[in-house]
Amino acid sequence: MAPKTCLPPVFILKAGNSRIPIWPNPPCILESERPIFCPKELRSAILEKFRIHLHQHPNIPLNDEAGTHLTADEIHRGAVRDMYQFCFQHGLAQVWAYLWNRWYTPKQWPLWARSACDAIPRLKTTMVVESLWKHVKRRDLAQFNRPRLDLVTHIVITNVLPRVNRTLAYVRGIRRVGRAKALASWQVDFKADWLDMSRTDEHRLVMKELKLRKTPANTKGRAERLAEIAEEEQRQSGTYHTDLQQWTCSCPAYLISRFLLCKHLVQLANTALDNKPLTSLRFFFDLRRCHHPPYYSIPGIHKFTSDTDAEDDAVEILILGPKRVSEHMQYHPCKMQIA
Repeated sequence: MAPKTCLPPVFILKAGNSRIPIWPNPPCILESERPIFCPKELRSAILEKFRIHLHQHPNIPLNDEAGTHLTADEIHRGAVRDMYQFCFQHGLAQVWAYLWNRWYTPKQWPLWARSACDAIPRLKTTMVVESLWKHVKRRDLAQFNRPRLDLVTHIVITNVLPRVNRTLAYVRGIRRVGRAKALASWQVDFKADWLDMSRTDEHRLVMKELKLRKTPANTKGRAERLAEIAEEEQRQSGTYHTDLQQWTCSCPAYLISRFLLCKHLVQLANTALDNKPLTSLRFFFDLRRCHHPPYYSIPGIHKFTSDTDAEDDAVEILILGPKRVSEHMQYHPCKMQIA
């Protein structure tokens, strides 16, 4: 007869009508015996689906023969169905419970999905706001613990707003009058992507392969990346729905692009402008990004409204500061330069 195992006692905490079990000494479970939340080989597929669901938008056509435009509700239902079927086929009940409760439920979906809004924002995260509050807490309020509201208001007016005012003056080009203005950080990245996409496919693949072959032979993932480049060389070019006037394309690269760029749009724009963006720095200075199509206002491709028409849609901004109490400035959403 097998000996009886002595289990640690379980206490019941009673609070009103609810009873909560408390297990002070839970049994020791090895790491190998714990259930796996999500296998490693399925994580990349889930992340890829999540990234596609994040970037889908009613104004971006699908990669099909008709170039279908889905509505916001159709995108949501399709994303839920796609992720649910994947989790159901692989038996990922806990993964689906987490994804539904924290991401795909109708309450959480508008907080992160691009399709929940008519406009396409320039930012994908709240890192800019978090960075602002980090500087306020660690630079201006570092000496105070749980400061009063009047003190916080005073510090924001005297310390934070002057810095914001200087940033706006730099964006408007009136901070250093007479000096050559450098490209903003986003314009530098945009220019690098534009020049890279202007090259032919053969040139881009050769540059990628050369960069990888210069790395040491024991670099992690080097062989896999070289195999992907060799496979990409044999791949036939697809046919996509590219609209230069609306600045949209149905290719997968455009969907996940930070600047809504792809080689199809860039090469068409270079042809329409006689390759002016390849040699002119002014092209990237004058480029303006919009929230609605066309997502870029490019001289020579898109038609601009006159200044009198733009004044009807202008927005008034009130800038506060210690020296200049109020200053009125008007800008058009598609013409204001973005820092």
